[in-house]
Amino acid sequence: MSIGGAIDTAINFLSRKQETEFNVTFESPFTFPIDEINYLNIKLSLLFSKILRDCFARSEGISDKIKPLFWDTVVKAYGKANADKGLISLLSTAMAAQTDLFLIYKNGVLRQADEPLEIEQIMQSFKNGNAKVGYWFSFKDFDLSKILRLLFSFQLAIMATTFTGLNVSKALQFKINDLRKLVADTESEMPTNQVKKINEGLKAGKSIVIDALDKIETTHIEMSSVESGIKFINGLIAEALNMPLSYVNGELTTGISTTGESDSIAIERGLESIFNSVFKPSVDEIFKLDIRFVSENWRILLSSGSALQTIESLSEDIVPLAVKQRMAEAILKDFYKDGERKTQ
Repeated sequence: MSIGGAIDTAINFLSRKQETEFNVTFESPFTFPIDEINYLNIKLSLLFSKILRDCFARSEGISDKIKPLFWDTVVKAYGKANADKGLISLLSTAMAAQTDLFLIYKNGVLRQADEPLEIEQIMQSFKNGNAKVGYWFSFKDFDLSKILRLLFSFQLAIMATTFTGLNVSKALQFKINDLRKLVADTESEMPTNQVKKINEGLKAGKSIVIDALDKIETTHIEMSSVESGIKFINGLIAEALNMPLSYVNGELTTGISTTGESDSIAIERGLESIFNSVFKPSVDEIFKLDIRFVSENWRILLSSGSALQTIESLSEDIVPLAVKQRMAEAILKDFYKDGERKTQ
């Protein structure tokens, strides 16, 4: 056979093979009840809302008069469009979607500017340097949301797979020995009738008789791999937030010698970052305040008390009073407010 003939034969073989190939695809009968975009927006918004609520709890300098403006309300009032959403929800939603947020604060009402004309006026006032008619917050370069959105998409993939598996596991699988042979016989309806009778007996809680080689099974879901996968992803989320894992998954750190102090310190470190970059600038800009972050690490205060007693007990011949004061200020630096330090 010539080379050309061999090539023609090969082409004919491939063409015949392609003609006999076919693809069959099926849609999953158990699709996850929330689409990916909504799921990611909700998860991100809830996470940022949790962080901002904790920032609010650690804030000092917010008056009681404006505190209700931070929270959502179910009350609908005339003339208060969008007043059902508090500042925390408005900020967290914009952070999750990485969008611009335009707010108007007037006559004690804080609301989102949703009319195109209002948004244009706010933007022009910023560009022209005129008196502000509203407030403009931009989260388009908030890259933390990009990373978290990717990680939550991995989480969704695991949950969607588990959701399908759990739904499939509800159904019984009747594995009848030599089923192909039975169906090929003239009495092909017998396997179907047998399965119906077995199913009815199981539903009624009655004993059944089946062939020794027949099986009745359900789909087994291996949850350990799901749990380890979710935990791994939560660890990456915690790393991105600069927070401990306990803050993300809600589980308390356990152990014989565990006090939770390290988690508390790590949580404050992560909260203070969002406080200084998002919460404080927004609150100070809208309400013309100068709020500050207050530490809740009471163990530092207890250890500081012991250290201060030791410093006080030292003789001034060894440690002069001015040195004692500097040592005390260094220990209590996180508890001072601006202008409260006394100098000698």
